[in-house]
Amino acid sequence: MSKPQIMHRVYLSYVQATDYLSLLTERRLVEYDAYTQTYNITERGQRFLRKYNQIGEVIGKMQIRI
Repeated sequence: MSKPQIMHRVYLSYVQATDYLSLLTERRLVEYDAYTQTYNITERGQRFLRKYNQIGEVIGKMQIRI
């Protein structure tokens, strides 16, 4: 996905998108393909999202019980 596509999809300014994408790239959660000028999620990023979603489900279940 290109930077403008990301900006439009998640309602970020150019500066915000640049900052977030730099951070995600540094953490190796996404990678930039200079040839296609797109960002792609890495395997590490996919693992992070799976864990993040699992944690969210656990927290959601805990809140229902309270």
